[in-house]
Amino acid sequence: MGVLAAVSAAVDGIRCRSANPHGTGEMVGSRHHVPVETHGPMECHDLMALDFKSYMFLSFAQVPTYAEWLVHDADLRPTFEYQKRVMKLLQWGEPTRPWRLKCPTHVHFLEPLTEVFPDARFVMTHRDPTDSMLSLSELITDIVMSFTDSVDRPYIGRMNIEHWVSGMQKTVEFRAAGADDRFYDIDFRAMQADPVGQVRGLYQWLGEPVTDRFETQMRDWWTRAAAEREPSKSADPVEFGIDLDQLRPRFSDYLEKANKWTVHEFS
Repeated sequence: MGVLAAVSAAVDGIRCRSANPHGTGEMVGSRHHVPVETHGPMECHDLMALDFKSYMFLSFAQVPTYAEWLVHDADLRPTFEYQKRVMKLLQWGEPTRPWRLKCPTHVHFLEPLTEVFPDARFVMTHRDPTDSMLSLSELITDIVMSFTDSVDRPYIGRMNIEHWVSGMQKTVEFRAAGADDRFYDIDFRAMQADPVGQVRGLYQWLGEPVTDRFETQMRDWWTRAAAEREPSKSADPVEFGIDLDQLRPRFSDYLEKANKWTVHEFS
């Protein structure tokens, strides 16, 4: 399944600031899921929540009507306009540099996002949807368990599948409508096998250099992050009401496109 991994947007600014001063993984629910540093990246959910339109709320409470409204009916243009104002405030007095924004759920909101950030470019990673749906369902469950002992795992499984089938279809249609050249695609397996090589390809597409110092810092970060990351465990699809044999065909159109998107030719 595709994840919108980064956006290079029109607003120039500073490095993202996380709230963790210790340089360890971000505590989500009961575990450190994401390697985070004081000057490292974080996702857009918190900024979007300032306009009360954010996927983070789906992990706080089971409100199906809000989930349906957010994905299918909510107007995200005011959300991104407010986020842009906050980003301008954060960048004040800092050196001018492109923003690198990360938020997988932007696949649902590409049209309003590009209206607010008209020169945005996208980096999209692609992973087997059976792995993605189980991983995401487990992540949301872990967060929900911070608020309640009663977790409706089948609901979480259904919600994730319906939302991401919709999100991938929206992305396929958005790209087919003339936006394909704004995307750079990376296969998840290739990223795991050769992260520095994949970043080199990305930066060649961006027209930016990968210096020796940059490469050394990437390798150092990868080593530290691997040491901090907790071992993953395989979630039981039955707990979430997920039939893996029925799941993959629902992403067939996207999977066909992703196999082509991740093939790159560089001079």
